[in-house]
Amino acid sequence: MLLADELYCIAHDDRGRSRVPDRAVDVGLAAALLGELVLTGHVDVCDGRLEIVDGSQPQDALAYTVFEQLLAQRQCRQVRIWLALLAGWSFDAVGERLERRGLVTRTKKRWGRVTRYIPVDPCAAAVPADRLRRQLVRGVPEVVADGLLLGFVQHIGLADVVLRDAPASSHRAMATAVEALASPQRALVALLAAAVPSATDVRW
Repeated sequence: MLLADELYCIAHDDRGRSRVPDRAVDVGLAAALLGELVLTGHVDVCDGRLEIVDGSQPQDALAYTVFEQLLAQRQCRQVRIWLALLAGWSFDAVGERLERRGLVTRTKKRWGRVTRYIPVDPCAAAVPADRLRRQLVRGVPEVVADGLLLGFVQHIGLADVVLRDAPASSHRAMATAVEALASPQRALVALLAAAVPSATDVRW
């Protein structure tokens, strides 16, 4: 799974219900979509702004869509604005990507979110949280993507999901993993932390 896919699975239970407020999930997924472009080297984060580093086409279709929007809006580079914009769109975008991969099925309901994406295999959906937990029990994850994912988990209120029944050392390992991120990833985590309580309803 890609970064936003894993965050989506951690943020929802086996019935497709959010474990934290929907707005926190939305802005977290928005940050994860930007994070995917940072991890592939297409985008950098500097002084609260997104900088295009590599203009080549991302391989993933959703990443390509986000990247094309960034290229089209060259006058707008503030991360906080892009988090707000993508937050109005990220839930269904990531849910549909998971659906295309056969990992979830879409359902309609009458209250809360109109659409839910139910895991086809609840055990598979639990893998991202379980994998992070095992890594933290052993020590600090060495993969940059995992450190970035932990930063997002930490700041949208999902730490307890990953750290369930884990020893105290795992809590320290999570903090260490986030602190060890390189500057662009650490900056994106910090900007997410600032955006979570004040995410706006800006749409495309």
